[in-house]
Amino acid sequence: MPDHTNEEGFHRLQRAIRQSATRRNFPSPGGTWKLIDVEEILRANLVQKLSQDFAIPDHYLPPSKSFHADLISKSSAPGCHVIAGQPGMGKSTYLSYLSEELIGGGATVLRHHYWLGSSSVIDRIRSEHAIKSMMFQLQEAFPEHVQMSHIEEMKFDECVRAVSKILKKKGKNLVVIVDGLDHVHRDRPDISQLTHLLNRLIPLKEDVCLFFGTQPIDESYLPNSLTIAAPKKLWIDLPPMDLASTRSWLVGLHDASSFLLNGSKNHVDRELNEISEALVAKTKGYPLHLIYSVRDLLAKDRHLSAYRMEDILPCPNGDIREYYQNLWNGLSTGSKDILLLIACVQFPWPDKGNLSKCYTDSLGFQKAFGAVNHLTEQRQSGIYPFHGSLTVFLHATEEFKDMFDILMVRVKNWLDDGAPDYWQWGWKWLIEASLGNPTVLLDGVTKDWTLHSVSSGYSIDHIDHIIAVSEDYALKKGLYSELVRLRGVRIRVLNGPEQQIQDQALFQKCALSLQKDEYPKLLKLDNLRFLSDEEIKILPAVSRTLDYDICKMCFSEALRRLELAVKFEDRGGPEFSTSFPPG
Repeated sequence: MPDHTNEEGFHRLQRAIRQSATRRNFPSPGGTWKLIDVEEILRANLVQKLSQDFAIPDHYLPPSKSFHADLISKSSAPGCHVIAGQPGMGKSTYLSYLSEELIGGGATVLRHHYWLGSSSVIDRIRSEHAIKSMMFQLQEAFPEHVQMSHIEEMKFDECVRAVSKILKKKGKNLVVIVDGLDHVHRDRPDISQLTHLLNRLIPLKEDVCLFFGTQPIDESYLPNSLTIAAPKKLWIDLPPMDLASTRSWLVGLHDASSFLLNGSKNHVDRELNEISEALVAKTKGYPLHLIYSVRDLLAKDRHLSAYRMEDILPCPNGDIREYYQNLWNGLSTGSKDILLLIACVQFPWPDKGNLSKCYTDSLGFQKAFGAVNHLTEQRQSGIYPFHGSLTVFLHATEEFKDMFDILMVRVKNWLDDGAPDYWQWGWKWLIEASLGNPTVLLDGVTKDWTLHSVSSGYSIDHIDHIIAVSEDYALKKGLYSELVRLRGVRIRVLNGPEQQIQDQALFQKCALSLQKDEYPKLLKLDNLRFLSDEEIKILPAVSRTLDYDICKMCFSEALRRLELAVKFEDRGGPEFSTSFPPG
């Protein structure tokens, strides 16, 4: 551990050894141990690279030109740097922007984000997932130097040093960006997985440039290797948005017709300048405070002016948690209830209509939701918290701790009383299991259920997540025969697309075309940056009607990838893999 398995795999191996001592013909005929037996017991789940794309808004500019220039300069030499920013400072957005800028300049960049704000259930914290994903990225850029055998044997250090040596001969540097270190300790009781990853990365700081992104957190939540290599006093603070970046963001909103101005077309520039100056003065350039403020103002009136900035709720000490606390103190019980319901589940609620089914007073629900609407985001696949820091804040409230079981019962009742098909398929058993009835999960996860799920076009990642949770319950209850059965189903699910289906793209196209539920397609549309090239190609073809917006979104994403690949090659980088032809 953690290079080839996790704790679960290690315990499986221990149990298998005990079984082999007391059973004939186990694990193979004659009691022989074969390499394939060990591999299946220890097998890690990741079979392809994880998406590392964090959406960058249109018209985005770095918070400060001088800050961006300094990091570009640092990227050209080996070293270890930590970029820190309060929740909602735009750290992940900036690091994604920095990554694309570096790639556009011909650099080779390996990335791992611990959190992307998507609906994905893939375990991004496991160190072997992160390392394997970065090795897949290396293989994509340098296929002649990184083979599948290197990935399977987890020869990460060896591959990184070999690629770094090649790049240095060309006068270039390898850059590694790992973002969201602060998410690890909030999601896990210990930081062992983060420690494993950083213990592999930090010794490479003499050969590559390492950038780590995190919120300011106590050093006890970080591995010693990081605090020694990059002491806190040397951390680089992400600056607030300056006037130029604020105005550029506002121009993007105006171009998208998100708000109206009071003056004539001749005065657009002047009004945008005035609003930008007033916004920076009121929010001190704190990106999330700025965004929430504008969203709240526009929910009340789509006309924006500098005079309305006086209505902005303050954010004391530049800490979004204090903004949440001020807002929380003034919210009605109904508004608090809505936010807690959104925060108590891992899935997005389909829409306001479904969320309102958990309430008896529909008129009161509309009013309560309006007070917190600016904190949420309605995407095609459902209602999400606008920013992850909101969920962190809500989970820490006394109300959340006191009401969690009550909230989960209400969620279960909603699922029982006619929730949309996808939610009943993907979450009903998981919610029941969390309420103390894992039997429905263990009984429900069968080969037939898996075949139905795969052929319905549902996400392999979510199918795997349901089986993984089932395995956890079986392990905790000592149901080892169930654990073996579930593991067999899970291996077939993970290996099937690569080893059992001749044309996975065609299979998926047929499955989505026959699926009456539109939700799997909407979920893909909301997560285009996480999809493979093949999935983007087939998405317009499987919609009921050839929707112009769907075609436009898929084409834009394909074009973004192609432009990045061409730019990378034009700047002297190795061939960047994409299945979209230049024509």
